[in-house]
Amino acid sequence: MSTMENARLGVRLEIRKTAEETDGVEQGEAMTVPIGAAHRQVPGPEHEGPGRVRVQLRPAGESEAFVRRLVEMDVNRLGFPRPVGAAKLVRDFGHMGHAAQPPMRVQRALSRAILAATSRR
Repeated sequence: MSTMENARLGVRLEIRKTAEETDGVEQGEAMTVPIGAAHRQVPGPEHEGPGRVRVQLRPAGESEAFVRRLVEMDVNRLGFPRPVGAAKLVRDFGHMGHAAQPPMRVQRALSRAILAATSRR
């Protein structure tokens, strides 16, 4: 469940091969994303600047370890994880969730290739 705390949030749900834009949620409202539905949270069209989203994961599973890893990751100047860290994240937590693009099989293949190349050094 995602709850908006600051501004309007648009959520894009990508279920199977169709995509559906929600009307979004307003500050203080909540919505539930169906299990297994690819989705992303994006600022509403009138929102600029930072915002906050509170997310609850049920059942939590390994969520705490995943979030701790995200916090500890080394990132580049744009805030994206460096390749080895991202590859380890896919290897260790890909079963919990993953980026919508590229497909998970591609993410896993890239992860294995990066980790194999760096282990030879």
